[in-house]
Amino acid sequence: MYKLYVIIQVLLNSNLPVDVLGRVWDLSDIDADGLLDRDEFTVVCYLLCNVVVSTYAACLPSFMY
Repeated sequence: MYKLYVIIQVLLNSNLPVDVLGRVWDLSDIDADGLLDRDEFTVVCYLLCNVVVSTYAACLPSFMY
């Protein structure tokens, strides 16, 4: 298990809204135990990257992507 404060810092550093972070957590906590193991943390990172990239891609002119 990862330390909770480390996971929270990763989530907060994404600068995404809290409701989005909550959804990412819910989708990643596969066994619904309130904790994240290595595989679940990997899902968090994957989802965060996809949400952040899609958020910024929507702001870019089409010729940039």
